[in-house]
Amino acid sequence: MSVVYVETSALLRLVLEKDPALEPHFAGDLLTSRLTAVEFERALRRRPPGRVPLEEIERMRSRCRKLLRATREFAVDEEVLQIAAGPFPVEPVRSLDAVHLASAMVWNKQVEPVTMLSCDDRVRRNAAALGLGVVP
Repeated sequence: MSVVYVETSALLRLVLEKDPALEPHFAGDLLTSRLTAVEFERALRRRPPGRVPLEEIERMRSRCRKLLRATREFAVDEEVLQIAAGPFPVEPVRSLDAVHLASAMVWNKQVEPVTMLSCDDRVRRNAAALGLGVVP
């Protein structure tokens, strides 16, 4: 069984959009980048003021923190940054997506097989092209 790498788009869809189809993928052995918590918080801050009640924002933040506490966190180190700066099979790749892909690649190579949990088509296509499993 491989570890599931949680890319930010999947976390956002689960927590902000409350997509129940993603729930089963958050039950196993999870891994993500330190970057994910920052991306989640930035997504919350981009929401138009007053559109979502403050209490709901706090519930979302709390749910995200709970999920991330149950997830192993992978540091963005020099190797990850070097890989992220290089080419990917399906270009263009945004910088933050490249960091996620590079993190999953390093873990896959050095520790154990990785399955990418992402709702971003570009990330999913690259992960598959790099030989990683992809869900959903």
